Amino acid sequence: MNVEAARLCAREQQTTAEWIASHQQPSGEILWSINGKSDPWDHVHAAMALTVQNEPERARAAYRFLAQIQEANGAFAAERVGGFVTRGSHETNHAAYLATGLWHYYTATEDVDLLAELWPSVERAIDWVVSLQLPHGAIAWAQKKGKVWNAPLITGSSSIHGSLVCAQLIAARLGHERPAWRSAWRKLARVLRHDLKV
Repeated sequence: MNVEAARLCAREQQTTAEWIASHQQPSGEILWSINGKSDPWDHVHAAMALTVQNEPERARAAYRFLAQIQEANGAFAAERVGGFVTRGSHETNHAAYLATGLWHYYTATEDVDLLAELWPSVERAIDWVVSLQLPHGAIAWAQKKGKVWNAPLITGSSSIHGSLVCAQLIAARLGHERPAWRSAWRKLARVLRHDLKV
């Protein structure tokens, strides 16, 4: 495939950003479609698109929305429709992805104030994710009503690996030490490279 042909021109990028912005609610939530559902992982992806298209206020609203709906254990409900939770399971890659989005936002804007503001949410999210690391190093995929889905997903674990990198960068930028995160990241990297087993 011709890489140049695959790239969106500036106008196409702007059109895409406008389409995403049209799905953002006053709360900051970004829906899949008009009156459709939202989930934390795709919500963060959409916020990253708004960041690179010079819509930092909309991106900040999106990340603040996640902080507002975060549950006490640090996780997020897997799906919402019309402002209500429609799938209450908690997915580890969803929770971890907040760190990826925020670090992406920071690298684009150098807005350390938002990192500091949302640090408590990042900390709770990553602590919860790390608590679901399995003995062999992979991260359990999900938890529902206290029951852990022990089977890890390669895609989910790979996403979490990247998020743990971003979480450590956020912690370092804010002057925090989180050795448990570093240890979890190393164990996860090892199992992803060599032997992802249930």
